[in-house]
Amino acid sequence: MEYQVVQTVRGQRTTLKLSDGTHVSVNSNSSLRVPDNYGKQTRTLYLEGEAFFDVAHRSSHPFVVITNHTYTRVLGTEFNITAYDSNNVEVAVKEGKVSLGTLEKGRPGEKKAEISRDKLGIISGAGTVEVSDIREIDQYVGWTEGRLKFRRTPFPEVLERLQRWYDIDFIVHNSVSDLSERTLTATYDNMPLGEVLKVLSISMNVSYTREGRTVTFYKQQNQQNH
Repeated sequence: MEYQVVQTVRGQRTTLKLSDGTHVSVNSNSSLRVPDNYGKQTRTLYLEGEAFFDVAHRSSHPFVVITNHTYTRVLGTEFNITAYDSNNVEVAVKEGKVSLGTLEKGRPGEKKAEISRDKLGIISGAGTVEVSDIREIDQYVGWTEGRLKFRRTPFPEVLERLQRWYDIDFIVHNSVSDLSERTLTATYDNMPLGEVLKVLSISMNVSYTREGRTVTFYKQQNQQNH
């Protein structure tokens, strides 16, 4: 089968409109494969990384996204898939309802759960699904409008997202090794990297130095270089 491949690197995002009217926003460091026969008999896409889908409704043609070991099937809805981690796939539903399941010999197999509006489904490599309520959907889809929203997010996860978003690398000095145990609640709305680093350092009570694409966090008393 031939594919059109849409690929982004760190710091890059893109949007596309498919032949059926479906809109897809592809986040940084992600890959989306669109079969050449998309929309003719099936509507199946293959995702590595993260993307937001606003799916055009077609009752006769279910829309399926294949990610790692899982699939997400819908008729028409809005949802976000995060599949950077090969072990867990997260599906956040903004509108409508989706089905989650595991692949069997590379094809959609057993359905594991249905996820409705403002619900988050996390499906593991073992095929187990956890479903929880979403208090603020912006935490999962705000990135499509340039907003990064964190809510009690473990700091290592914060750094991973910022690295992909701004194409930078973080180093945490031994003097603040406890950062990995902290969480962050914050919203960065279309903010340049310099401002994010200043606000982040104040929020986490740390200093930082920046050399090119590398940022290092230190204890607060260290001098900052901006």
